[in-house]
Amino acid sequence: MRMSKFLLLFGIILIGLAPSIPAFCQESLQPLVPGLILEESTGGFLVKDVVEDSLPYASGLLPGDIIKAVDFCPAGTLSTERLMEEFSELPYNHRSMLLSVKRSNLNLLIRVKQPVVFQGQEAFVAVDSSLRSQWQICEETWLDIRQKIISTRGPLPKEIFDEAFKAFMGSRNALASVEVPDVIPEKTRVCLLESRKHLTRAANLSLLAIRALEDDLSKGKTLTGTKIVKSFPQNPDWEESWILKFESLPGGFNSFYKQMLSERGKGLGLLIKAQHLMESYR
Repeated sequence: MRMSKFLLLFGIILIGLAPSIPAFCQESLQPLVPGLILEESTGGFLVKDVVEDSLPYASGLLPGDIIKAVDFCPAGTLSTERLMEEFSELPYNHRSMLLSVKRSNLNLLIRVKQPVVFQGQEAFVAVDSSLRSQWQICEETWLDIRQKIISTRGPLPKEIFDEAFKAFMGSRNALASVEVPDVIPEKTRVCLLESRKHLTRAANLSLLAIRALEDDLSKGKTLTGTKIVKSFPQNPDWEESWILKFESLPGGFNSFYKQMLSERGKGLGLLIKAQHLMESYR
């Protein structure tokens, strides 16, 4: 009796000392339910129903499919209970199952695997969005300047250049202050840090370019050869003929502007590379 009380007290103490799982971790540890109703049939397991958004559903299993083999082992060697247990354990053992499936007159191979979810995913999305949104301010500012130059005959008011300068400065400061957390996978994090550096330089060169443009226009120089591209590049092969390019303006503006285009292209190309890296981790 005394021993039983001691063991009970010891168990209560152990429960009290057990580390609790932080609230932010609990959701990621919840397994996906099997989401599957199976029925033993001749030659395999008949899929009676698949719950939408479940792991089997995401993998491509459909009602009416017949599972003929699991990891090349004939279905007849497994019970329904054992197969459902295999599905339930996938979120914990981080392995996959290769199913040989009969669907009407088709023989298919379907791999069922728990998607990889890691802590750095949300951090990556936040950093990527911040860098893109802050650089987008520069893009929109250059677009606005172009429209004003084309629609206005004669010199532009100094206030317009001052507003653009202020926008570029705010974007540069915001880009430089974007934090890239350590939880992001190392290769992706390096890409983001390099992208931040190049985009910050591009915003800084925009400051120099807009003042040079203001100076050139104030001296009565004419503009020709304006070109425009409105979107982010879809690959690292960016275009130099972007938004605003005046062939007739020598010196300052074109020099700063060309350097800005180079930094912009490198920065956006690295963001695309970082996205591809994150997709490969999944």
